[in-house]
Amino acid sequence: MLRTSGYPDEYGDITAAIPPVVAQLDQIRETADFSRRLTQNELLTVSGLGERYYTKGREFELIRTLPIPQELHTQQLQTRARCELGLFPEIGRAWVAIDCDIYMWNYETNDDLAYFDQIQNTVVKLALARPKPGVFQGHINYMLIVATVVDISLFAVSSNGHEVCVTPDAIYKVDLENSIVNDIVATDNGRIFFVADDALFELEYTDSAWFGKNCKKINRSTNLLQSFIPFLQPVAEEILQVCIDRSRNILYTLSVKGSINVYDLGINEKTCTRVATMAAEHIKHVASQLTKGQHDPSLFSPIISISVIPAEGSHYLHLGTEATEIDRLWKTVGDINSLVLLLSLLSSEKPIDQAQQDKVMRLFHSQKDQPEMVDYDQGVSRVWNEANDSFRDWTNRMPSPLRSSTPFVDKRISNNSFNGMSPGGQDYSFVQGSSTQQFRASKRHDALYAYFARLVVPLWNQPLVQKVEDALFPLVSATTLNWMSHQLRLFRMAINDNNLIAQPTPAVDHNNMNAKFQAEAFAREHASLVSLAELVDRTLEALALWAEAVSHELPAVSASLDAQAITQLSGRRLSDLVTNDTHLNQYIIRGLIRFFLNDEAGAGILSERLRNVCPTLYSKEDALLTNAVELLDRARRSGPSPQTRKLVDQAVEYMKQSISKVPLPSVAIELMELKAYDSLVELAIRRAECDDTSKLAVEAFRNNIARTEVNKKMADAVNRREDAYRIITRALEEVGGTADTVTARDQIKQAVLASDDELAHATLFRWMMHNGETDKILQSNSRYIEGFLSHEMARGGSYKYIDLLWKYFEKTGSYDKAATLLRRLAEDNTFPDITLEQRIAHLSHAIICAASASDPKIRQGIQELRDKLDVANVQLSAKQVLARVNTPEYRKIAAELDRQLFLLQDICERYIQPYGLHRVMLTAFSCANHYKEDDIQALWIEILEQEMEGSPDCGMENVINCLVELSQLYQSSNYFPTEFIITQLLIMGRDRRFPPTFYTRLMDKMKLQLDTFLRYLCNEFNSDRIWRHNEIAFGWILTLAEAVMERFIDNNEDYDEAQRLANRDACYDCIRALSINLKRIGAENGFEAAIERLDVLKSRLHHGVGADNQSIC
Repeated sequence: MLRTSGYPDEYGDITAAIPPVVAQLDQIRETADFSRRLTQNELLTVSGLGERYYTKGREFELIRTLPIPQELHTQQLQTRARCELGLFPEIGRAWVAIDCDIYMWNYETNDDLAYFDQIQNTVVKLALARPKPGVFQGHINYMLIVATVVDISLFAVSSNGHEVCVTPDAIYKVDLENSIVNDIVATDNGRIFFVADDALFELEYTDSAWFGKNCKKINRSTNLLQSFIPFLQPVAEEILQVCIDRSRNILYTLSVKGSINVYDLGINEKTCTRVATMAAEHIKHVASQLTKGQHDPSLFSPIISISVIPAEGSHYLHLGTEATEIDRLWKTVGDINSLVLLLSLLSSEKPIDQAQQDKVMRLFHSQKDQPEMVDYDQGVSRVWNEANDSFRDWTNRMPSPLRSSTPFVDKRISNNSFNGMSPGGQDYSFVQGSSTQQFRASKRHDALYAYFARLVVPLWNQPLVQKVEDALFPLVSATTLNWMSHQLRLFRMAINDNNLIAQPTPAVDHNNMNAKFQAEAFAREHASLVSLAELVDRTLEALALWAEAVSHELPAVSASLDAQAITQLSGRRLSDLVTNDTHLNQYIIRGLIRFFLNDEAGAGILSERLRNVCPTLYSKEDALLTNAVELLDRARRSGPSPQTRKLVDQAVEYMKQSISKVPLPSVAIELMELKAYDSLVELAIRRAECDDTSKLAVEAFRNNIARTEVNKKMADAVNRREDAYRIITRALEEVGGTADTVTARDQIKQAVLASDDELAHATLFRWMMHNGETDKILQSNSRYIEGFLSHEMARGGSYKYIDLLWKYFEKTGSYDKAATLLRRLAEDNTFPDITLEQRIAHLSHAIICAASASDPKIRQGIQELRDKLDVANVQLSAKQVLARVNTPEYRKIAAELDRQLFLLQDICERYIQPYGLHRVMLTAFSCANHYKEDDIQALWIEILEQEMEGSPDCGMENVINCLVELSQLYQSSNYFPTEFIITQLLIMGRDRRFPPTFYTRLMDKMKLQLDTFLRYLCNEFNSDRIWRHNEIAFGWILTLAEAVMERFIDNNEDYDEAQRLANRDACYDCIRALSINLKRIGAENGFEAAIERLDVLKSRLHHGVGADNQSIC
């Protein structure tokens, strides 16, 4: 690649070169239509009416001269009647017709003179035309049309690019009937027209007539009606010239008096119909009107020549004419299909006076070919230059082809060159006081940009390829691409050879204002030109690459590309391939490489060529990647073997050296097919490190910088790393469907864990958390677990990350951190997914970890943790009771108790007391170590009453279960007053008629001994007179006592000796107390049977349980 001598190989950003190029392209597009160059503010003008407006100098620059072959000089001297000469560029020949002889020779080499003497009459006109399709054999490329004073003949011409052969005999010959041919033209499809005298004729020739070939002339100047009614024909004027607009299928004729006729050849060029005529007088009249009568109408006549302006030259101007006094008139033709003709004078080619403008900036222009800083003030504009002594009147500038025909208002100069904008579009204005200094580039700068724009304008904004079905097809041939590349290479060589990118100016004295501004202007222009040079280089590389692709059959090259790549490339313009991201060109490089995968020799040649013609797009790294792709392809074709693994390892080694170029997604697929999972991970991690050499993403990760807070550079690094790691996670997902899923996933995980890439570890851990492999994270023993979990917590991660972190601390022996984190987990109310049970579990684990902690402060907090645990258990009890009530209100309250740990006072005031949670209140009293006998007894009365709610049977069962549960919790404490509870149950049983079985079941469930129960019963009987004086109450307690004592007597063998004796003594005491009250009441009240039953019980106790001399009297 060509580079400017003395500059670095790699130029900077080409962005600065884009706006000037776009501006030049816009101007080319705006002035592409010829009519735009001949009008000023859409007004028609006339110029060039004085000699002083013409620049002195030659119109053409002579490059070389080629003399007529010496053999022709003698023949020219012997000319008797007529001598004509001309060129046939189609076959590379010059010709001379001397009388009736024709001579041809190669005008490029000035040799190969050929003599043709088969013509019998004086030659008037010669022309070359392509034959109609299907009329002649394939080797006949052209027809030589020879018009003489007598006839017009057609000769067959064969040309192979070097040699030209003309048949000696005419294929067709038509008599002219005493007419003289003035001009001959032919269309691209073989139609031949000529004008003779006052008529337009067409030679119609075929090879399908009855008697062989047929050729005739047809008069196209008249129609059938005019042939029968002659006075309808226009006034006869000899026709001097005929020309064809091939882009619009229009034919024009010019008469000797200046009249113009227009013929429509039809859309398919199969007709010829005269559609309009404009007489010379009418043309003169219209021209005078359009110039508002400022010029003599005679200037516009007679018209002596016409020339076609093709559609690619102008959409509006169709025909150019020349008069004897006026160089050129430009005319436009309307819609031929509607048979409307308008020939309008737009302008002439000669410049006129240019009015002086009112602003000084438009009156003066420096002829210095260097950049300038222009100082604008409210007064006269001043140009800062090293020498401000060379000012010229604007009109003294050398006139351009555009300005030579139109009064000049240079909008581009006035709007762009003086607007303080740099080539890149930035505002480089300097403001000092009331004046502003602005940059204006030199003419050399603008000329280089203009030249580049003119070279690339055919393709810059034109699509190069299009998508057809699933392949790409070129819209531009390789020849065209190579031609433009050659032109740009010459341009680049000219820049180098002539040192057109000047060196930056050395340091200047900033106290000198002129020198300071001049240095600034040079610096800016230099930067702009350097960007242009880089743009030229990139364009050359893009053209060379695409020419290579087109020359190797682009549809086949694109067959290996995926649908997304084809879609992105379809319709792309040259500007897209040069100025956009290089990934577009990488697609086609990838396609070329795959195209030669099975051809090692071809791949090597391609690789070397690409490195030569586009070293930026295809560098050394690209060559390594090409070799790697070939090795992977060989490994895939060789099947499982030790050699396959060697090929993969070698390919991976090449890819590591060119990791920035590796298409990771497609390479990952190939490596997975080869089961090279560790290589896949290695490449992904290497790409991540390559894309973030400054480790900005690692810095953002470790410092927990949010995405919204990072700068663009750091955000790009994070995104690029994520793209690389996504290859790993995608591989983990995709191997899930294979038979060796566990082994493959383990290989990928082990490869990641074996690396030192912290973010790769974090990506793997995040995937494992998402896929339910949390426990395996702790088993990995990675040193990055703590950092990962801390980062996720800082980002507001869910509870599972903190839960895993304390387990990690516990596993690694960091009990201090574990205890602290567990306490935070229990107390934190920011995690709605933590339940109260989990909080209690965390407090329990915190106590255990604190006991093993090395920090004394942590160990000292154990008691506080225990107190919190006790309060949490009270809260849990309240939640469990409330949760049993299946209503929205109670479910909401239970959820509130899940969200955080409350103080004991808050629990009592907000939940226990308002909702009557008496059992939980007992727990709260115990937790707070609050004991007042009256409060405890009152609370137990509430508990028993609450448990008895509902049906009697359910109530008694609830009471038993409640007492059994609470007795296990508080049996040995003051918060379970057994005697008080039994006393209250005796009172409740008296009032509600509990059966004796309730008490026996209660004694069994609570493991309450009989002697203790009878003691409580006797104490209550003796303390409350209602038992003794109320016959109903006495009868109930008597029945109860009899039942429990009989049960004991019947089952006394179940007790040990000591307990049996204690129970017997208690029975004696109870019988004694009851007997005393029975004797007091007397038999008259119906208690005779009760007295007898007590005697029986006493006897059974005496004989069945053991001898005793106690008296019951």
